[in-house]
Amino acid sequence: MQFDILFGAGDGRRNTNSVPRHQPAFNASQTSGMIQLCSPFESLGFAFKIFRSTRLMPTHHGACARATGKTRNVKLNHAFSLILTSAIYEWMGMKLRTVTVLFGLLFIAMQTAAQPHVYDQTIDPQLQSRLSKLEDFLVNQFNATVGLVRESPDNSIGRDYWLLSDNLIVMHVLAKDHPEIAERINQTLQKFGIFTDGLHEALFGATIPLPPYTPIVKMVENDSYVVKVEVRSNETGKLQPDWTEYADLSTYAALSAHNTGEDQLAIYYFNRALQMWNGAGLWDLPTQEDGFYSTYKLALLMYAADVLNQTIPYRATLEDRVWLFQREDGGIRSFYLGNLTSNREANSETAGLVLLAYQYKIQKDILQANRQAQIIAEQEAEARAQLMEKIVIVAVAGLVVSLIVLEIKTRRISKALAHVGT
Repeated sequence: MQFDILFGAGDGRRNTNSVPRHQPAFNASQTSGMIQLCSPFESLGFAFKIFRSTRLMPTHHGACARATGKTRNVKLNHAFSLILTSAIYEWMGMKLRTVTVLFGLLFIAMQTAAQPHVYDQTIDPQLQSRLSKLEDFLVNQFNATVGLVRESPDNSIGRDYWLLSDNLIVMHVLAKDHPEIAERINQTLQKFGIFTDGLHEALFGATIPLPPYTPIVKMVENDSYVVKVEVRSNETGKLQPDWTEYADLSTYAALSAHNTGEDQLAIYYFNRALQMWNGAGLWDLPTQEDGFYSTYKLALLMYAADVLNQTIPYRATLEDRVWLFQREDGGIRSFYLGNLTSNREANSETAGLVLLAYQYKIQKDILQANRQAQIIAEQEAEARAQLMEKIVIVAVAGLVVSLIVLEIKTRRISKALAHVGT
């Protein structure tokens, strides 16, 4: 069945009411059977009118095309094909833009997920300077001929070489920045076969007998240089009965107990030393006897606190005490008076313990910060994964719905064409 589409009067006269002056008329092709579309939106409007009616009136107001001359018979299948094609293009363009936005969001989320978390550990410049000077002090005490660091550069005390504690501690604290010196010290300790003294090995994970034995000094070499070691062992046959009145012995006992997994006992010993603070320093039995406070005991307490994960309420003041007595050569005076003055020597044991305490704390802070950054990174990665999952679901759902709608519209138009064609 053919149908006449008349855009104007059937006799070819102009119908002035067909296309108002303010509405742009569509120029129909002079070629028989061709209809040009005004725009996709007008085509959609035209198609909507087709859906509502199976017949097109001989005259149609607001139409998008005009036939000139005699009435021309045009097959509706061709007209509707053009209308349908334009409508589909417009609809698909809109869906394409939507999908592009969705996948753009997905791409952004994926790029964000690829950004790494970097923890930038910084050290206070003043502290860094102090630690560098302290390390230089120890390096300057090293004697390559002996393979050890001497006790002190000061003439007020003998320039002897102590295997323990001095060189055991220095070997550990110089291992990173001065591995060649650390290795030479290690070789010397191996030569003498002495790595323990019944006390200081507790700093590095070993256990010591408790109660500790009273110390004895052994001369291991007395040639061009004097090399000594102070040992606490059953060779003396004496246990030290008042050892808990010593801040350093209580702290070493805390470290030893921690090394065996007895943390409650470790905290007990640590608190004994902690409670000896009187505002000036650790007021233990030796200080009560001679009036001199020990700076190395402050460093030892700091180190134990970080190993045991304990807090020192007066830590800031304690650290100020330590650095108050740093000399120009980088060394730290080993003893001071209650009025916070000192003219005493600086020795390798004190320098080594201070470096050990700060190196451990800085490394611990870095590890904790990295763990925290890792936790945050994992949480953010999980959140991004959930976001990407939602975006993918929305994108897929949008595509499915779009295909369903397209199928429905296609079937309706085909049905309408079939009905009109009958």
